Amino acid sequence: MDLGGRGLSLQYQCLLLVYFHVKLLTFWLHSNKVNNMEEKYTFVYIESKKYKRLQDPSIQELLLKWSVKGNLKFQTYCFNQHFQLYQKQELANAFFQDHVIASTLQTMSLSGSWAPVGIVATSVDVEHIPCSATTMAIFSCLQDSSNGIVRSDGWIVQRPYEEIDNYTVADELRNVLLNHDCHNYKLISEAHREEFLFRLFKHLCLGGQWCQYEDNIKPYINTTKILYKDIIRVQKHPATKEVTITSIVLKVVARGSDGIAYFPRNPENEQNFAYLIVDPYNRQITTLVHHYGGTFQS
Repeated sequence: MDLGGRGLSLQYQCLLLVYFHVKLLTFWLHSNKVNNMEEKYTFVYIESKKYKRLQDPSIQELLLKWSVKGNLKFQTYCFNQHFQLYQKQELANAFFQDHVIASTLQTMSLSGSWAPVGIVATSVDVEHIPCSATTMAIFSCLQDSSNGIVRSDGWIVQRPYEEIDNYTVADELRNVLLNHDCHNYKLISEAHREEFLFRLFKHLCLGGQWCQYEDNIKPYINTTKILYKDIIRVQKHPATKEVTITSIVLKVVARGSDGIAYFPRNPENEQNFAYLIVDPYNRQITTLVHHYGGTFQS
């Protein structure tokens, strides 16, 4: 009888140990989940960050000619947590609701000068923009003279003047960029048009309010390449040497409590744009914003 009672006692003790281990594990998992939920993104402004390629005098001269200089701004922030694409809305919300951002992030004021946004967002529209291009091959169809957009030396083919979406179209390059009914429109696939590299190119081609258009396509392509390389991060596979993009690009529209967009303002104009370019490995965000009207800077 004593052996039987002792056996039951040991069995009971084992069950108790298993029970307490399960309870402890459940408690730890719950606590860890709560702690993770309570963790918030925090941001630090890197005011000293420079974009060296863009400071080249020849690039600055082109940006001035295209009425982009003074209306295009880059700023860089670091953040404190791991980030993956599925967290894009969470990151964007945290970014625009952070008081550091409200006091340092610049937007174009109604008077046409740059100033801190000064408010936290009530809502943020977020769109993931594909960013996979590692060469300029996406523009080969535009540079092929047989397509009638440019001649063999890169000079852009002119055409009769017309207005499309409030932009002056007097050449085949802007025609293929804006005119959905253009016979060359399908030369560029919708997938390529969505690529961040192509978007940058289009933004530069359309320019600002007082844009002086180029007669040759090469300055647009070269400047796009320089801008892209300055703000997009890549990594090279150690064995294959293959280069891949690590940056994640988010197109954003931040709105205040009145529902009015302030970053960027008037996003209905496609030249009023704002992007968050996220480097998840170095935990940095580069903001890129442009306002179509803005100021004329000499």
